[in-house]
Amino acid sequence: VNWPIFTEIVPAEGRSAVVAWDTALEGVSGAVLGNVMVAGLAEWRFGYRLSDAANMATAGNARALGEALACTTLAPFIICFVIYSALHWSYPHDAQIAAGRSKHA
Repeated sequence: VNWPIFTEIVPAEGRSAVVAWDTALEGVSGAVLGNVMVAGLAEWRFGYRLSDAANMATAGNARALGEALACTTLAPFIICFVIYSALHWSYPHDAQIAAGRSKHA
């Protein structure tokens, strides 16, 4: 969804930088924050016990990891849904500005 929008509203000389930043931020936030958030939520919120991990998987630890994974999946999707929904109102205006900018160039 991002790249087609970027190609329409970002000036040609800045598109590659904007796409690169978008890809880098998505990748880094997912790789760094995702692991930390799943582990942290599983331990601090849902009762994952590291001492039980040595005895292989326990039902309590499996449930804690599952709930933490669900939270770290659903919360970002809900946030993205809200933000992308705002595009229905902001995109037409941004596209109009970009079209006017390209006519004057």
